[in-house]
Amino acid sequence: MLFVDRGGIRSGESEPFGARGFQRQLLTWHGHHAADFPWRRTNDPWLVLATEILLRRTRANAVATVWEEFRARFPSPSTVVQAPHELRKLLWPLGLRWRVDNLVLLARHLVDHYGGAVPLEREALLKLPGVGNYVADAVRAFALGERALLVDSNTARIASRIFGVPCTWSSLRSPRARDLVGRLSPTAPPTPRMNLALIDLGRTVCLPGRPICDICPVRCYCSQGAGKLSS
Repeated sequence: MLFVDRGGIRSGESEPFGARGFQRQLLTWHGHHAADFPWRRTNDPWLVLATEILLRRTRANAVATVWEEFRARFPSPSTVVQAPHELRKLLWPLGLRWRVDNLVLLARHLVDHYGGAVPLEREALLKLPGVGNYVADAVRAFALGERALLVDSNTARIASRIFGVPCTWSSLRSPRARDLVGRLSPTAPPTPRMNLALIDLGRTVCLPGRPICDICPVRCYCSQGAGKLSS
């Protein structure tokens, strides 16, 4: 069992991490602070998949400025294949150039091999161009409503701070990172709602540079934030 201590993760005299309480407080907070991005109101597999490609290393607010137009003009892989230049015009001003190439390659693959549909089996998703564990699991979570373990910079950063374990970009794909993020949830793997709550906490409160611990709903569980409760 993991124990929260300012010195890191260890067993001993500290209190064990309470995943159920952590989830309860996080979801209560998220009920009032959930982001209302338009892609969260669709479970269309293509739109979910394309959105995850667009969101890679890109601010969600930037993607939100073009998402409705993207959905209207490119509602399927075939529409991307038919008008790649129009897609470039839409996305390049946002600095999303390499994402355009990824989307075009992905759309062509889906048209050529799946008749324009998105396969929903995890192994099939992982074989798509530009799709790794995170994107495959996100599609299954947000298109199918399945439980999935989503390890990205936000969820890994939260787990790193909660348990006092350093985490870098290079360690995001490691089994250790997956284990730490998985321990944040009392269910294995987490529910889609829990994943969204973690993502929003990392996007708005548990920031990369200076986390806003004073307003964090779960700081009492955090090896970094708990120390500020008594300061």
